[in-house]
Amino acid sequence: MMESSGWPRSIARGNDPLLQNCNTQQENQMIDMTDVERPLTQSMAREWCAALRSGTFEQGHECLTQPADEEEGLPERDCCLGVANKIFNLAISSPRLTLSKHWPSEESMLLLPRHVQETLYNLNDGLGGLTRHSFEQIATYIETEILPRLAEETQP
Repeated sequence: MMESSGWPRSIARGNDPLLQNCNTQQENQMIDMTDVERPLTQSMAREWCAALRSGTFEQGHECLTQPADEEEGLPERDCCLGVANKIFNLAISSPRLTLSKHWPSEESMLLLPRHVQETLYNLNDGLGGLTRHSFEQIATYIETEILPRLAEETQP
């Protein structure tokens, strides 16, 4: 069921899964980055959204990056997190890994806490009761629901 905002009911404002693991249900609460090795900043989030909208990346599902399949005539495909892996040079050792139990724990805390990554993974792949979302829709979600909850960059 769609809300008036165009988001599925499960991620409409007030039911946002990003807030499920927060202490309070306040809109725009900051995302806790305490355990994140390389936290996503607002400028990085904007860059990620631009990359998702650029048309440079073909959307894939079920793993970070699916290699091109010449027999099937398919180009290399990335999920939204696979795009982040590439543009931020995260050097995740096995990009074909999924965010499921196979995702290495030491690499699961780059950029965003795991529960936020899982939300994006579910949006990309249509899991967790959500429908599949395009890169455009995921970029809009990042801008409206994640970016306001990120810290601004600090000057060195």
